[in-house]
Amino acid sequence: MGIGKRRDPRSFRPREERLEDRLVMSSQNSVPAEIRAILAHSPGGSPIRPNTPVFPLEAPSATASFIDPTVTIRSGGRATLGQKDFIAPFVTLDATRGLIKIGSSSTIQDHAKLIANPNHQSGLTGIFVGDNVVILDGAVIRGASAIGTVGGSATMIGANALIDNAIIEPGAIVGALARVGPGVVVPTGYRVLFGANVTTSAQGSDPSLGKVVRVTSSETATATRLVADNVALASGYTTLYQGSSATGGVSSAGPVPVPISAGGSTIFFGALNTVLGASNEPGSRNVNFEPASGTPQFLSAAGPLASLGSNASFHFPARVIGAVTFNQTPGQVIAALGRGDSIRADEGQPFTFGSIARLGNGVSIHSPGGGVQGTTTTTVTTSTTAGGTTTTSTTASVATSTGAPTVSAGTTTVTTSGTNAQGVTFTGTTTTTIATRTTNLGAINVGRSFRALGGAVVLGGPGATSNFGDGVTIGAGAVVFTSSIGSGSTIGNRAYIANSTIPAGSIVPAGAIIINNTIVGTVQW
Repeated sequence: MGIGKRRDPRSFRPREERLEDRLVMSSQNSVPAEIRAILAHSPGGSPIRPNTPVFPLEAPSATASFIDPTVTIRSGGRATLGQKDFIAPFVTLDATRGLIKIGSSSTIQDHAKLIANPNHQSGLTGIFVGDNVVILDGAVIRGASAIGTVGGSATMIGANALIDNAIIEPGAIVGALARVGPGVVVPTGYRVLFGANVTTSAQGSDPSLGKVVRVTSSETATATRLVADNVALASGYTTLYQGSSATGGVSSAGPVPVPISAGGSTIFFGALNTVLGASNEPGSRNVNFEPASGTPQFLSAAGPLASLGSNASFHFPARVIGAVTFNQTPGQVIAALGRGDSIRADEGQPFTFGSIARLGNGVSIHSPGGGVQGTTTTTVTTSTTAGGTTTTSTTASVATSTGAPTVSAGTTTVTTSGTNAQGVTFTGTTTTTIATRTTNLGAINVGRSFRALGGAVVLGGPGATSNFGDGVTIGAGAVVFTSSIGSGSTIGNRAYIANSTIPAGSIVPAGAIIINNTIVGTVQW
């Protein structure tokens, strides 16, 4: 062996910009110029340890992004996140041989997959997710793709949809189980229909071709609400994780935090047992649309419902969050679970299960857009007596709010007296009655012997309670949204059911699309 200079043992990671510059110059490829441009110049930091689950390390909850500890990140040094993002349970971010760049105030929901370079091409490629983007459960994004833009309006990708080397402009929406194919651009203001297969940009922008429609104001409002809700969840889970003084903390956030004793900490180092397994939701102190607290409940050995102990909760082999009630013991539920199932009652709630017969792998159950709604009714009755004549008037007003009402219920009476402008003595009373009501929106009730096969997505919503009778089976990759499914019914693989009531004993064919109790077509791919 020849004798030469000893190799410096220190390793130097190239700066992100230098890595991207090399990829830009390395070769020609088929990635659209607009995608290459945004991948090369979008800022952000990498979600690699110690910048997980709170991103970046020791960030304050007001600006932090939160990455659920179950998320799979491959080649994390090639991925970047912005602020206030929520990356939900069992998401996959695969930046192998590419780049993944996620802006701010965006969310990647349960079991969604972002695959930067699925075809292993050379040169700069990857996925850009802009600001204010919602990617719902089970959706798959394959590079090279761009969704939304920096500072763009709310953009949404539906559950179990596929974006394959395409561009979804800000303000566009892709429906559940739809596919947008290579080279397609879906412009701002268009929604791809549920289950549609869009293979040309003409199909993505011309409603007369039957694949898209114009986005409505209510759809934009829904997407905007989901963005806001998930920003709140990012903050709430950060607070939940950082909420224990027993972990110690830092006196200031930044690249080099200053460790101090727990008693004087402003940001605690965090406790994983609060955000793994079967755990609490953040609660109303941290997220205004949640109740004060919500903890998964199981049948205990003695019979009554009870939450798990801390060790059992931490090691529970699924992500179960918030006000979820199982009328089974923990062991019975565990025996029925597949790998990586997510049951998340941290938006709409409560969820109640009679019994689970079997869940496949990667099943998602949650209720986006739901939560606690407060109603305050104020009634004011005024009575005035002057010169022997009494007049009475009553007015009433009703106000709704996200979260529980902030005023107290009760009745107050104020009495006045004096002489009016005509010199007549009068007396008057004003009685104000405030009545409050708190309603949980987006509940899901599941009967006995429930089955959902791999990749199935069950979504509640604020519009109605979702009900599933006894012996219901949801097929692989199917999506059921805010619907009631009668006992003994089977929903076929990759079917889509929304805002519908399916009678008992029904068999819905694979790929069927039923919206508002009407069969509107089939999934086209």
